[in-house]
Formats: sequence, C-alpha cells, structure tokens
Amino acid sequence: MDESRIIPQPLNRGTAVAVVVALVHILQRDPDAVVVLVPCDHYYSDDEAFGLAIRSVISSAEQYPDAVVLLGAEARYAEIEYGWIEVGSAISDKPVPLFRVNRFWEKPSTLQAQELLRRGCLWNTFVTAGRASTFLDVLCTGIPNVVLAINKALADNDLEGAYRVMPAVDLSREVFAPQPHRLLAIPDATSGWTDLGSPARVMEILARSHTHLPWLREGRNSVPLSADSYRDRAFRHNPGQDVTDARYRAKESLDDDRQNRNN
Repeated sequence: MDESRIIPQPLNRGTAVAVVVALVHILQRDPDAVVVLVPCDHYYSDDEAFGLAIRSVISSAEQYPDAVVLLGAEARYAEIEYGWIEVGSAISDKPVPLFRVNRFWEKPSTLQAQELLRRGCLWNTFVTAGRASTFLDVLCTGIPNVVLAINKALADNDLEGAYRVMPAVDLSREVFAPQPHRLLAIPDATSGWTDLGSPARVMEILARSHTHLPWLREGRNSVPLSADSYRDRAFRHNPGQDVTDARYRAKESLDDDRQNRNN
C-alpha cells in the first residue's frame, strides 16, 4: 500500500473531522473522485452480498451526483445504540431500491426504537458513497468553520495544532441529520451487517460463526450469549418486546469469563 495515502490523525476528533481531512486530500488529487466511507470495525457475514451493496451505493452516487448515498441495514430488533434511517418515497427500484431520506435518528430511546422497527426503518451502517465534491459541500453547509480550519491547517502543514483546539464532531448527528434532503438510502438485507463496537457484539459473531477460542472456553461450557443474541431470542418469542437489560446481562457474562480465567 502507498503509505502517502494513509493519513494519521493527531487526535480523535470524531468522524466528521476525519472525513474532512480525507476529502481535502482526495480533492487535491482528483476533483471528480467518488468516495466511499467504510468503517473498519464492522462485520459482514456474506462478503459477496456486501460487495454487491458497495457497488450499488457507488452506482447510485454516480447516477445522483448531488446526493450522498447511505447503506441501511434491515433492522432485526429495536437497537438503541445504532443510528436509524427513516426512509421516504422511492425514487428508483432498478437495479436496487433507492429511497429518499426523511429523517436521521441517532441512538433513540427504547420506545422510539420500537416504533422505528415497526415502521420498517433501517439501521445506519455508516457505509456511505458520493462525489467528494458533494460530500464537501454537505460538510461546508453543516460545519463550515471546521472545514475552513482543516483546510488552513493542511495548507500550513499544522494539522496537529488545528486538532488541539478542534471540537469533536459527529458526522451522522451534526452533518447528515440536519440535511436529510441531501441523502438517499439503499436497504441491505443480505450482507449480515453487524457493528463490532462492543465486546458483546464481537462475542455474538464468534458464536454465530462457530469460532471456538481456547481462552474463551476456559471455565465455561459454551460461548456466552451477547446482547444481540438475547434480543434476537426474545424477538423471536415476542416480536413486540425489546430486551432493554440484555446488554447488561451480556457484560456480566463476559466479566464472569474474565474472572474465571484469572482464578
């Protein structure tokens, strides 16, 4: 890999700041570039389906150059730690369904999440595609001062100095949510998307993939269930019920494993 294409950040200042830095670099090299944001801590059980989904968001971004295209996973339960996409009217159904976005919901309450699930809203995977210039335009509308500060810092070769005084900015909450009219969404029901943002979800993937690690099995007869598996099991038995304390039970199970290994 060309290391000149790797941009280390001096500090963590949120997703929006990182995207601004990357976009400025990209636009300097190719003003007509189409970019895709793909989080590094996500898991897809079907690589082929995920590849098809990526090609779909890129194709849609090329077809609708003034929009940013989001990939939304089909929701399985009322998750309160994910962002949600409330889709609107369909603007295309070939080669894949493509929808307008009515609203972004960031980490809703339990009651809100249950209602979003009932209405067929999507989980926000954060996989996003669009022209680099369109991305930057959306960012300039939402956080103009951040864009100006990053652009000046890169010109002055002082990114570290800019980061020291830069506030943390969340791309979904502070940029996309106020501008749903600039967004389109493609549903994904086949890639098996999971956000690995917590130990409980990592444990769930290990269990589903039948991955048995020696250190994981010490002191236990089976892989502990995570919050997702508690929710999935409860949802199968009672689709209207969300298991609000599932993640706490999963954490306790993980803590028990650690304690057993240390004894």
